[in-house]
Amino acid sequence: MDPKEEVKTRLDIIDIVGEYVALKPAGANHKALCPFHHEKTPSFMVSRDRQIWRCFGCSEGGDVFSFIMKMEGLDFPGALRLLAQKAGVTLRRTDPQLHNRRNTLLEIVDAAAGYFQALLRDSPHAELAREYLQRREMSPAAVETFGLGWAPDSWEATGRFLQERGFTERDIFEAGLLVKKERGSGFYDRFRNRLMFPIHDGHGQTVGFGGRTLDPKETGAKYINTPQTDIYNKGVIVYNLHRAKQEIRTLDRAVLVEGYMDAIASWEAGVKNVVAVAGTALTADQIKLLKRFSANFSLAFDMDAAGLAAASRGIDLMLAAECNVRVIQLPFGKDPDECVRKDPSVWRTAVESAAEFMEFSFAKTLAAHPLTGAANKKQVAKVLLSTIGKIGSAVERSHWLQRLANTVDVPEQVLREQLPRPSTSRAQPAVQAAARADERERWQRLEEQLVTLLVFQPARVASTVQWLGPEQVQEPQYQQLYRQLVLYYNKTTSAEGKVPAATDFRRWLQGSEAAELAALVDTLWMAAERDFGDFVDSVLTQEVATICTELRREHLRRQIKTVQQELQAAEAARDSGAVERLTRQFSELTNQLHLLGA
Repeated sequence: MDPKEEVKTRLDIIDIVGEYVALKPAGANHKALCPFHHEKTPSFMVSRDRQIWRCFGCSEGGDVFSFIMKMEGLDFPGALRLLAQKAGVTLRRTDPQLHNRRNTLLEIVDAAAGYFQALLRDSPHAELAREYLQRREMSPAAVETFGLGWAPDSWEATGRFLQERGFTERDIFEAGLLVKKERGSGFYDRFRNRLMFPIHDGHGQTVGFGGRTLDPKETGAKYINTPQTDIYNKGVIVYNLHRAKQEIRTLDRAVLVEGYMDAIASWEAGVKNVVAVAGTALTADQIKLLKRFSANFSLAFDMDAAGLAAASRGIDLMLAAECNVRVIQLPFGKDPDECVRKDPSVWRTAVESAAEFMEFSFAKTLAAHPLTGAANKKQVAKVLLSTIGKIGSAVERSHWLQRLANTVDVPEQVLREQLPRPSTSRAQPAVQAAARADERERWQRLEEQLVTLLVFQPARVASTVQWLGPEQVQEPQYQQLYRQLVLYYNKTTSAEGKVPAATDFRRWLQGSEAAELAALVDTLWMAAERDFGDFVDSVLTQEVATICTELRREHLRRQIKTVQQELQAAEAARDSGAVERLTRQFSELTNQLHLLGA
């Protein structure tokens, strides 16, 4: 079987799309707010029966591959690799569909991860690394779960291992595992004598590494990470998200910690909705990624100066993104890892009792500046106004402004005038702008509604065609589909007048000369279930009659306009015969339009 078809057979599009958006049942389909344009009312539909998706707001749509390609910014080979991993489908390296740069780099990093893990488990030279993990009280199960490894104390061992498996030195370098020599030509291993933490994207694909030195004489950084590559973007990747995302969605909260060891310790302590930013300040892209699963965040960054500064920057971004932020306060230990090692139950309690961030900010500020005079009131207002001004929600911002006014006993309006305003300038999504620029005329929407109803209920074709013939539909694809519906009705209706089920039309269409319309039928069927699924027959009958009347009026108006232009030309040419004929035709058309109530 073709790899693409095998993947589609094994996966359910509802499960895949549901990893990105909150789907809710809507009749036979599921709906959600579209992830590709801003909207307040859900117009994004997913069909389990047809394994397709469609947004009726921005007109994007397709199958599970097109969704992943658009959502993740991948080409088809990248989407195939990602979905094959989810489906448990093994892809051959020789498959031409996989021959692209990204997949080569992913294969290199994946091979390196296996190499490092095997060395940590089996190599006598990795004893120092194993002893370090024992001192940190990390269980063998956690080592296995998180795929920890050991990079050998060598300048060339990793590179040689990967080259022996068919990868080029240049590709290994571009995967971030080699460093170019400053003098002369050639490369050397980036990670040497380090405990290795594989870093994965949100789907579990290994994209890079963090390495902690095991050399007590190391004068450089304690931790080094894979540099920016085509597969590793440190400002987007969130450590442990692929393991934690289901728990985050279930508990509707993400626990954010600073380092790899913090995340692993929390996981071992039973708090598994935990992720780490690992070596970088929290970015807007990381927050956007996390918000796919929950908008509620609890932060537990290190309580040293660097940790507090990193937390502050991240919180500002979260507030602007209208996230609900809590702060986890540790009763002892400088970080979650240390806290867990002393008493895991204390960590669990600290997570459960995390303070709402603005409450925390008020308490912390008031403790530092007691309200004993005008100078302290001014300082309290200055500190808290700076934070309140970063809150993206106007309602929440107003709530805390009132709270501050009551606290410092100053009129709210005075504080409001000093309030820094959050930036409201947002680039308009291109797809949203395009949707408005290409907004269809009313008659086109009516034509779409008509064929949608007929796809949904082909038995209405016989009565509809008496009111409006296919030639009176202007949009080419809808006119063609209408003609096929008429053919289907005429060819499949029994002598007793029984019309086959609506679901049979698509199968019939695929065997006809207009098989390319099958995808359009899928889209229209989803629209019909969304818009007309709950309507009773009498209402649908009236709807068809109304649409046909409107389209007949539009058809007559177009004919009248054409006759007027021809009549002007005939008068200019002094063609009396043509003038008489066209005048008669004009009168007949206007009379027909008048009878339709126009």
